[in-house]
Amino acid sequence: MAKWHKARHNDEAISQNSAPLCCTHVTTQRGTVQLAKIQLHASIMKPQETAPVFDPGSALAAVREHRAAAKWRRTWGRSRLTPYRAELVKLRQAGGSYADLTVWLRKVKRVKMDSSSVRRYLQKLPELAQPTGAEGD
Repeated sequence: MAKWHKARHNDEAISQNSAPLCCTHVTTQRGTVQLAKIQLHASIMKPQETAPVFDPGSALAAVREHRAAAKWRRTWGRSRLTPYRAELVKLRQAGGSYADLTVWLRKVKRVKMDSSSVRRYLQKLPELAQPTGAEGD
């Protein structure tokens, strides 16, 4: 069974005045073989400096900005009844009650809704706008 390991050869890097080299070796029963030798880029080398100091003020400002954006995010606007809007309008104009429409949705379209939800949805539509003073059933 072969064993893999990576080794850094800093002595080669020091002699060449460049980034440290890294090579991959594989150890088999017959010996160790060097597979590849690559030069480490400065961005992936271990940092020699200390980590940046934590600034609680900027962290809190970022959190508050995120919360403010999430607070005003639009989470409404698409009803489960929207795909059936045309059929519901036609059924209502043909004389169907809200309870009839609810049964039709459950049996034909497999959408479980309460009749009050169907009524609220349809009353907001401009196609079924009722004149002032008129009441629904």
